[in-house]
Amino acid sequence: TATSNCGTPIITSDHKPGDAFSIGTTTVNYTATLNGQNVVCSFNVTITGDTQAPVITCPASMSKTGVPNAANCWTSFTWANATATDNCGTPTVVQTAGPKSGSCIGYGVSTVSYKATDAAGNSSTCSFTVTINKPVCGVDQNLPGYMFLGSYNGSDYYKYLIEYWTTTNHTPDEIYSKGLEEVKRIREEMEKVKAEVKYAGDLKAFFEFMKNDKQFMPYKTPADVLAAFHSIQTKIDPKLQTMFGRVPKSKFEIRQTEAFRAASASAEYNQPSADGSRPGIFYVPILDATKFNTTSGMESLFLHEAIPGHHYQISLQQENESLPKFRRFSWYGAYGEGWALYCESLGKELGCYTDPYQYMGALGDEMHRAVRLVVDVAIHTKNMSREDAIKYMLENEAISEEGATAEIERYMAIPAQALSYKTGALKIKELREKYSKQKGAAFSLKTFHDEFLKDGCLPLDVLEKKMDDWNNAK
Repeated sequence: TATSNCGTPIITSDHKPGDAFSIGTTTVNYTATLNGQNVVCSFNVTITGDTQAPVITCPASMSKTGVPNAANCWTSFTWANATATDNCGTPTVVQTAGPKSGSCIGYGVSTVSYKATDAAGNSSTCSFTVTINKPVCGVDQNLPGYMFLGSYNGSDYYKYLIEYWTTTNHTPDEIYSKGLEEVKRIREEMEKVKAEVKYAGDLKAFFEFMKNDKQFMPYKTPADVLAAFHSIQTKIDPKLQTMFGRVPKSKFEIRQTEAFRAASASAEYNQPSADGSRPGIFYVPILDATKFNTTSGMESLFLHEAIPGHHYQISLQQENESLPKFRRFSWYGAYGEGWALYCESLGKELGCYTDPYQYMGALGDEMHRAVRLVVDVAIHTKNMSREDAIKYMLENEAISEEGATAEIERYMAIPAQALSYKTGALKIKELREKYSKQKGAAFSLKTFHDEFLKDGCLPLDVLEKKMDDWNNAK
């Protein structure tokens, strides 16, 4: 146990009581609890050699000089056990001053004095010093996420970043618990799909199967890939009319990402111009059409990035000239990305996910956002290392190690940003379920969607107040 300016008690340490320290400087690393948060601390233990050389005379048969110096007579001294060894035998050691063996040594410099006497009666009074500096609390070297700890009010800063990115007052522990709950739920759904297609291996092997099996790479040319996305648009169009009363005036196109930037690009949506002169564009990078994998979640990707995700939300907001300009072109990730992720959950209602592998791809996309809730919070408040975060992501979704590494380092560099997607989607689902339960058969999904999109991006608490007023007025 310990009490220090880094908190109390110590939780874990890389040195245990009773461990021996050699002459020189040893760093002791440990974690402690400070204001309810785990912090990483350390202190140094520096032990100098004997400040006085022994004058014990060795027997002539063992030494040509008769009076060896400290370097070739005293080979070790273990204060914790109160013993000493020299090349002349084992002297009797009696401590004469300083902290007793096994006692607590405080910060600063402590001197231990002792008297050593050999079998021949030769004796010497010697001493050594133990210097322990005060612990230094700072950035956990295992977690290069640039979160300030200890005296830098890191926990308060992270709570602020959660509020900034999610526009909610959720605590880190609430988000972490919800993430674990969602990961568990989605894994159970994945297991059902695996059983449906009669795959015998475990979930991780199933991920590898879907990533590498040639049956999931049916395309020959980029045009084939673009045609597949056009077919998704055609499939959902009839159902969209039953779920949305207001649709964008802005035109929409699907294009292959330009070659000069395709290697570093992700599938993305480029918003239309406000005057309608440029369409909204769903860009798809296709480096090699023969390796374009259908199980990557093509249907869920289209619903998110294109229709009805970003294209509907951004276009309708820009087209609403009754809004002041700062609101026509504003952005809150929890709203905008939350809407796009929510749209992925509309897949079955829109006629998608009939292929179990496409549904598995959609679950993979949803899992990716759920894993973020766990690892982002754990990295910045629960001492999860970079390596453990990468491992957790690889265990729960079909992603390459390179992809997982890039994702985790993103969360380390931009704390809490990745929490906005899932937080927003969960809020939209919560509101839909609440109003549906209250209104029963009178609930209209079409009018719910129209009202949600009508006023553009809003902080989630403002959005909920607006939606509650709308629901209560009906």
